[in-house]
Amino acid sequence: MSLPAIKGIDVHTPDENSTPRPEKCKLPREQALDCQDMRFWALRVMTDLPMTDNSSAGTPEWMAPELIRNEPFTEKCDIFSLGVIMWELCTLNRPWDGVPSVQVIYAVANEGTRLEIPEGPLGKLISDCWSEPDDRPSCQEILTRLLEC
Repeated sequence: MSLPAIKGIDVHTPDENSTPRPEKCKLPREQALDCQDMRFWALRVMTDLPMTDNSSAGTPEWMAPELIRNEPFTEKCDIFSLGVIMWELCTLNRPWDGVPSVQVIYAVANEGTRLEIPEGPLGKLISDCWSEPDDRPSCQEILTRLLEC
């Protein structure tokens, strides 16, 4: 289930020689994902500079700390969110279930608190997705690592 999501993000993260096209992103009905919690920032105008967004839109349980803190961000904020989705798939739990959003916001953005990393081959990958933005893996690296699992 996570492979189509990663491929979708990767398709929408163009390099200097490509243009994102929605038709590349179509998934079979059985693999369709509800991506309302992911920012898919790459659908915006691409630049080499970090972006800022004052809308404060998003679901805190899936948001990267830099977004919660309203700091400049790159496509790596989606990698953080993808890590949360992989955590959900591994644990079959809702992230921060029962914790009020205001507490999640404070804990993730100010204290560096993360969900408990599951054991197994995906634990390290999830942990890497939740590292500092510049240290987070690319979509291509995530795909490679998932295929090796």
